[in-house]
Parts: sequence; C-alpha cells; structure tokens
Amino acid sequence: AGAGDVNGDGRDDLLVGAKGEAGGGAAYLLFGTSAELPSMSLASADLRFDGSPYYALGQVVSSAGDFNDDGYADILVMAPSAGGWEDMGRVYLMYGSGAVEQSGLSVAVALSGGNQGLGTMSSVGDVDGDGFDDVLVGEGPQVVNLWMGTDQPVDINVGDIRVQYTGEGQDGCPGSSLSAAGDVDDDGYDDYLIGDSCQQKESGAAYLVLGSTEPVGMSLSGSFARFAGENSGDLAGSSVAGAGDVNGDLRPDMLVGAPLYSNTSHLRCGAAYLILGPVAGTHSLSMADAMFSGEDDLTYASSDVSGVGDHNGDGIDDFVMGAYGESSVAYWAGAVFFVSGSNL
Repeated sequence: AGAGDVNGDGRDDLLVGAKGEAGGGAAYLLFGTSAELPSMSLASADLRFDGSPYYALGQVVSSAGDFNDDGYADILVMAPSAGGWEDMGRVYLMYGSGAVEQSGLSVAVALSGGNQGLGTMSSVGDVDGDGFDDVLVGEGPQVVNLWMGTDQPVDINVGDIRVQYTGEGQDGCPGSSLSAAGDVDDDGYDDYLIGDSCQQKESGAAYLVLGSTEPVGMSLSGSFARFAGENSGDLAGSSVAGAGDVNGDLRPDMLVGAPLYSNTSHLRCGAAYLILGPVAGTHSLSMADAMFSGEDDLTYASSDVSGVGDHNGDGIDDFVMGAYGESSVAYWAGAVFFVSGSNL
C-alpha cells in the first residue's frame, strides 16, 4: 500500500504486508528515495514490524492519512487472528514522525475486533471537515466502522464507535472492500465507497456514502448512491476505488470490480466498471459509463482496482486493475492492466 510521507522527508513511502512471515506475519515500511528503485529483498526494508505467533500480521495494510494532523502520514496494520476466538483481530495505528528512522513507529492504539473479527480497512480522507483524516474498518460480516481522526490520546473499543454502517438485509457482507472516493458531490467533505459482494445472491453492490459535519451511522440502503451487480454470482463490490478525475471535468470518478463476472464469450473473466461523478440514486452496473472485462476464462479481472493519479503526465488521471487469473504469459501468473484516462 502507498503509505504517504511517514517520515516527513518529502517523499512518499511504501508499506508491505506478509501475513505468513515467521509464523506471526510482518509488515515492512520502505522509505521513498530519489535514487532509482532497485529490486530488493524485504530484509532490506527500513522498518519491520513482527506479529506474535498466529497473528497473521500484515494481511491488510493501509495508509491512515494524517490521522492526528501533525504533518506526517500515519499507517494501519491489521492482524486478523490476534486475540483468538474471544477477541478476534487487531488494527494497529502507528503515527508517522520526523525521527522515525531512529525510533521506529510506536503503536498509538490497537483496535480490537471483538467476537465479529476484522477484515478490511482504508483511509477515506477528512469526511467531517475537522482537519483530521478518518479511517473505515470492516468488522466481521455485517458492520463497517468509521474511526474519526483526532490529536487526542486514542482509546477505541469497537463497541464505543458511534458511526457504523450495516448491510441491506441479512445476506450482506458490507466491507468486502473500502475506499476513499474524493469529494464527489463537491460540498467540501470527502466521500467514500463501501463494497458488499454478498448482496442479492452475490450479484454484489457498491455504495457511495457522503461526508458531512456530523456523519451518522445507517443501513447502506440509505446511502447516497448504490451500484448493483449485473448477474447473480458476479461479486460486484469485491473491489472499489476512487479513480480520480479520468475525464477532466474536475469531479471525482469511481471504480467497482466484479471479479466473477461472466459474459457470453468467457466464464468468470471479471469486469471493472467506471462510474463518472457526480452521481446519485440506485443504478445497475450495466449502465456504468465504461466497462473493462477480462480477456479469457477465469481471468478474474478487477480482483483489485485502484486509481493511480496522472501516471503518464498527460493531465488526466489513470487507473489500474488486477487480474490474478491472467495466464497469457504463464498459467495463473496474473497481470495488472493500466488504463490511461486520456484514452477513454
């Protein structure tokens, strides 16, 4: 994951998780550099964080934005198996620092998953306009928590979090994926996306939730916009992402992945859908502004999607999509596809 500038040297840093490392998992922080990036072993990472046995530390890693508004980017590392069955999972928030090279990163808080467990997390920007970046954390199969940024000492229990999002009905799994969306409705507050790949017989859905001065927890049936998968079993919402501004209209756009999508030519080729902002209401993904499907059977395109900013310097934002089943080079070697916004 991109970590932002954790050590304040003017260069963004990289966070890598390895949940199977040494029996307990590990996370690695690599500082940005002006030198050409080499191929390297993670043994050469600038900082390493190790999990206790069976923690699976590093299964999910993410930027936390600037959670405490001190000018340094902060990071999140998840250990979904920490605590055993009674207290499933931890999310560790670590603050950035100008002295991080010498001191490492200290854990500001370890959020417990309770008996529901933890699954996903993402920085979502400043959703309430208070100057502190905020974080979404998926708790178990039914709840997504909004964790509000602050410069005060952090002591958070899942049961105390006041802003929670629940799925539509009993068959949902909100938090299949989470992402910042940017300020889609142009009101000065950052908005965010919540994926639920289990909705409607696993056709799946993605939801756009708006930021506001006082965010309120709710069922996702009350979200500002809903994007529903085309077919049963597509698992739309398995991945979601803010795409940046891919059409140059100065409004944020969005990506929704459906990795098990099939068309008349290919089984489970997968598809990524591009939705141009602004948008409101309920829509089928069949009406998306653009769709990008896998090239062959079992490609699983859109297993992950991400905006990458203006990668090629043409003034228009671009994005990438992963396809872990892509086999054109070697069987199940996987691939990442780059899409230039200027070519849409």
